[in-house]
Amino acid sequence: TWHLMLCGYSASSIRDIWSAIQFRHDLFDLPKPIQGRRQFTLWSNCVLAASSSSRSLKLPIFREVIVALLQSAPATLASQRDKLLTVVATLACLRPSEVCALQVCDLLFDFHANAGFLEFGGSVLIRVIKRKNDAARKGHFPALAKSQNPALDVVQQLKDFLATHHIGVQGQCSKLDFPHATCAVCPPLFSRCVTSAGAVRPSSRPLLPQMIGESIQNAIASVGFDSDSFSAVSARK
Repeated sequence: TWHLMLCGYSASSIRDIWSAIQFRHDLFDLPKPIQGRRQFTLWSNCVLAASSSSRSLKLPIFREVIVALLQSAPATLASQRDKLLTVVATLACLRPSEVCALQVCDLLFDFHANAGFLEFGGSVLIRVIKRKNDAARKGHFPALAKSQNPALDVVQQLKDFLATHHIGVQGQCSKLDFPHATCAVCPPLFSRCVTSAGAVRPSSRPLLPQMIGESIQNAIASVGFDSDSFSAVSARK
């Protein structure tokens, strides 16, 4: 390990080499070089600290950013998408892959009110069909409520965004019959933009997870905050 560090190997590469050595010992029923509860993690942290290759700090998205975004009025389709993407991902605590997988049919407006809970009128339920820590694959259903301040009502802003850009649930939507599968006909909630006949419009192609961080940074920078310390994981943080 010392020689690897002198040769400039990163902490993650050294950890991978350790894992391979541990695996080979386990394969031949030999005692592992690193044993004991959490010892592998503790040794990894030591190498990380000694190699001075600690991760750069990524901030969580805080309340002031969300308020500023909801009060903003971006002019372009991409900036409107980035704004709502950042707000929804933060309030619903979503991972980048979960944001990419959202389709317009995953927004269930007034779900609670239609079920008889009228005090929750104006809210929206978000269907996350699959989560990393969802072993039973039951999905996850965060809800966004109606704001007391109309200027900060993300539910109404989502409705306006969908109506303005003609993004809607299709008649052949399959989510009702197969709620945990991707719908083949409904468009993504947050998609890439295309230019057609001189106009910018949403496409049928969802964003990639790598694009989520860029969208979040663009949105944060647009309301006057330094975006360098934010990334795609900032929403879930």
